[in-house]
Amino acid sequence: MKLLAVCLGALVSQVICSSAATKVLLRKPSFWSAKNIFISVMIPDISSHTTWVLEIGNELASRGHNVTFLCTTGSEKYLRDYPSINLLTMGESPLVINRTHAAELQANFKDTLSFPKWFLRTVNSNLRSEFKQYSDYIAKYKPDIFLCDDFADSCMRAAEEHKIPFIATSTTARGPLKVKPDTDAPFINDLLLGEPTTEYLSIWTRFINRYIKENVIYRMAWSIMNENTPVRKELGLKSAKYVYSRKMDDSVKLINNFFGLEPARPLGPLVRFIGPIMPSSYPALDGATSAFLESHQKLAYISFGHHAAPEVLDITKVLIALFDSVESGVLDGFMWASVSLPAFPKHVVSSSGMVYNVTDMIQNGVKYEHYRFTKWAAQFAILTHPSTELFLTHGGANSIFESLYSGTKMLVHPFFTDQPQNARMLQLSGAALTYNRQTIKAKEIADLLRRIVEDDDHTFQKGVNRLSAIVQLRAADAVRNGAAAVEEVLFASDEDDLPHLYEASRNMNYLKANNIDISLLLVAVVGGIMASIYMITKQLISYLMTCSDTKIKLE
Repeated sequence: MKLLAVCLGALVSQVICSSAATKVLLRKPSFWSAKNIFISVMIPDISSHTTWVLEIGNELASRGHNVTFLCTTGSEKYLRDYPSINLLTMGESPLVINRTHAAELQANFKDTLSFPKWFLRTVNSNLRSEFKQYSDYIAKYKPDIFLCDDFADSCMRAAEEHKIPFIATSTTARGPLKVKPDTDAPFINDLLLGEPTTEYLSIWTRFINRYIKENVIYRMAWSIMNENTPVRKELGLKSAKYVYSRKMDDSVKLINNFFGLEPARPLGPLVRFIGPIMPSSYPALDGATSAFLESHQKLAYISFGHHAAPEVLDITKVLIALFDSVESGVLDGFMWASVSLPAFPKHVVSSSGMVYNVTDMIQNGVKYEHYRFTKWAAQFAILTHPSTELFLTHGGANSIFESLYSGTKMLVHPFFTDQPQNARMLQLSGAALTYNRQTIKAKEIADLLRRIVEDDDHTFQKGVNRLSAIVQLRAADAVRNGAAAVEEVLFASDEDDLPHLYEASRNMNYLKANNIDISLLLVAVVGGIMASIYMITKQLISYLMTCSDTKIKLE
């Protein structure tokens, strides 16, 4: 035993001495240096395009970079949560949304392209002045990279002209102009067609969509973008004849989304699905809202965002359905946020004949035990509260991310752009129901509310829980992944090119890139062999027949 103890002691001493003598070499990056990073979003006061890129900017600033936000009047407020990011203003935006006009356009169901046409034309109407302003800022501050919102055409063109690498940012990869070449697949529908894929479409509908409707959409978009061709030529831009910056094809696209809300398909190496990026903290409930939530068990929360402009008829149908649901016991109350008084009816009559004074409810909410209307609400805090049974939403990206993260079931009332397809994707996943706001009746909305709340076979909650897991997992590293993508472009660019992300097929003709040439060669070789076999066989048969004839004659 003593000998064993001595041996063990000697072994331990040897291990300790060996460990002490071993040196550890830690990896240390050598490529890094502080850079000037410009982030630009030209659509005013729209959080889904803004907050997530500022989250990336905040992470980059924490790493030591100098980050600056360029925006139009109305978006400066988003920097209050990001004091480490600088601000440069671009002045007033032409895209000041007149809610009355927007409502008229959104209500024009005969011309569903009227709102996209107005939006696309307006957002690009200041190309000349914006380009010059970007150029002045470039000369003064010398940015190393731009993060340009996918609607900030002037941002991308300024970066291209000054040979500065840029990254296009977007909440969707289904747009008609921007990232589609990198993300397209034969089964993916255009963003404005409503149905995200061709999976459930008949052959006739697919034919109409592909060869008629998509052509109408592209011609509309191209014609509007071509209106700026004289301005682009006047400015002497390299890609003046093109409707968007040619450098877009060579640039990284950051998409704040994920497969589940976006249809799964192959992606090009320049496309990065990094979403959902969500703020790390949200406003807490105020005392009054907290008390209202605590006094209920089955509440519906309603918000259509800041830019959707529902008609009075829209709101009336939803209100009737909500009041009917409370009367029947499906819900025990509701809270409606982002309220604009002129858009609401003064009175609503439920299906039972009960008259509700909506104006008084909005102006004197504390009088009503089960109903709350407010201009602003701590949405995420409301969605995470156990009393919130359902979210009636317009289907905007941020609202969906928050609802899925909190595990809240949804009924989607979509208006425009990506919202109808978002709604359909949620419906297909089992996390929500949706409807056509043009044709739906109040009773039908009430029936949908009942189906979601009662959820007899737990279908909706299972669907929400599945997507909630995806959102929570991806959101955990989303900001860091976004910042890493930006730094990859910063430090791995060859001027404004990214050769390591360019497919070799770029340098090949179509036949070679798709191996069609070797397939043709195979056909030629096989054909040659078959022809040779045929000729040899033919000659052999002819020879044998000749020999046979000769033998017969000899006999």
